[in-house]
Amino acid sequence: MNLKDYTYKGRVSITNTKNSMRIRIPMNRNLVYISILILTTFFWCLGLFMLIDLFLKLHNFYYKLFLFFGFLVWNGIGLAGVSFFMWIFFGRERIVVNKDYFITEKPLIFFFRRNIYNINEVSKIRIDKETFKINRNGTWVENQRTVLKFDTPKKHVVFARNIAVSDAEYILLLLAKCKYLKAEQFAIVM
Repeated sequence: MNLKDYTYKGRVSITNTKNSMRIRIPMNRNLVYISILILTTFFWCLGLFMLIDLFLKLHNFYYKLFLFFGFLVWNGIGLAGVSFFMWIFFGRERIVVNKDYFITEKPLIFFFRRNIYNINEVSKIRIDKETFKINRNGTWVENQRTVLKFDTPKKHVVFARNIAVSDAEYILLLLAKCKYLKAEQFAIVM
């Protein structure tokens, strides 16, 4: 099969500009997490309405003050839930490569995490498996997920956690085609 005939139908998008290449990796959506979030949102709203109703029925200043602080804590919990909810629906990672830098970005809802690496210090760009532990019914079980990795003199960089293997291969292909990276910067796979 000719590489030009192959059209990738994955979720990764690429934008080439005059000075850089940008790769956007959407978050994997998990139906179980979404279902749990919808259920907890329902109970959070129910609790909020109960707090408001109780606040309006009470006439003692100190009880209302106590409920007001409870209301603030309840909204803080809701804010954390909303940020997690937004990350599941709109979360993404970005890779930006230009002549000077290799940048990995994770734009989260309330903060923006950006790591900038000198392009000449990037080496051994590769697809790898990351092992992590997860608690299943009280027992810690090892699990694996696909990640993209590269090395710098100061650290090993891991990004695009839990990406589909086909998406990871496509990103590696795009990076290999990038005019700012050299062939020596990629890991040799045997």
